Parts: sequence; structure tokens; C-alpha cells
Amino acid sequence: MKKSGELRQRAEHYRGLKRHISDRRALQAIGELADEFETEAAALEKCCLVRRRAFEIWLERGCPEGRDTEHWLLAEWELAGTDQPGQRIRERT
Repeated sequence: MKKSGELRQRAEHYRGLKRHISDRRALQAIGELADEFETEAAALEKCCLVRRRAFEIWLERGCPEGRDTEHWLLAEWELAGTDQPGQRIRERT
């Protein structure tokens, strides 16, 4: 798997090529490719943050086996700044 920094460098490389190209369709294609690299880099960075936080949650809870999905989802919710689903349900009742 590529590192996010490498993907961002590729995006900048392709954006730099745009200065030397005059064909409109080629410019559009290069711009879309650069955007894809940026999007992939952002997704990779988010995944790394979630993985790190899920591991921290696992450690905080005493390293229980078989609860990796729960820890992953908790990490995603924390990083997104949203309430945990169970918390929202309890607050409505």
C-alpha cells in the first residue's frame, strides 16, 4: 500500500505537468487523476488515524479478544465527532 505522502507528491507532479499541456481534455484528465491521488491519500490518512485510535481503545479496555469491529467503529465515531449509536438511542427514550 502506498503512503499518503507519496500519493500527494504524485498529485503535485501531475498538477505541475498541466503548465506544459494545452489540450483541454488532457488537462481535465490530469486534473482528475491528481484529485484521485489526493482523495486516496486522505482516505489512507483517515484509515491510519482510525487504526491507531482503535488500538488505543483496545488497550484501554484491557485487550479483549473478538471486539475489533466494535473498537474500529468507536474510533471512527470519535474521530468524526459524532455520538455513539447506543448513546443516541438512549437519549431519545
